[in-house]
Amino acid sequence: MKIKSLYLKNIKKYKKFLKREEDSFRYSSGIVVLKKGESVGEHKTENVEEVIVILEGEAIIFVEGKKYKKLKSPSVVYIPPNVVHNVANNSSKVLKYIYITSKL
Repeated sequence: MKIKSLYLKNIKKYKKFLKREEDSFRYSSGIVVLKKGESVGEHKTENVEEVIVILEGEAIIFVEGKKYKKLKSPSVVYIPPNVVHNVANNSSKVLKYIYITSKL
């Protein structure tokens, strides 16, 4: 494994940082940039924990299809394994967040 770094300023939409079992033993991570009205889409990280760190803007977190919480930067949210969730931006400002997942 090598030490890695990533300059966060010029990311346009999505950039993977750590690839599990290639760059890291247990972790995967990246940065996501969402404009107004965009979302990452409903998904489930099977057998994987996820931490979302909101860097800029405002995120709406949906859990099992229902609005869970609106979070402003700087905020952190933990998503347990096997939970269907989505991250959306309904704000006029750009939403930037980092996700970090860890294999159980």
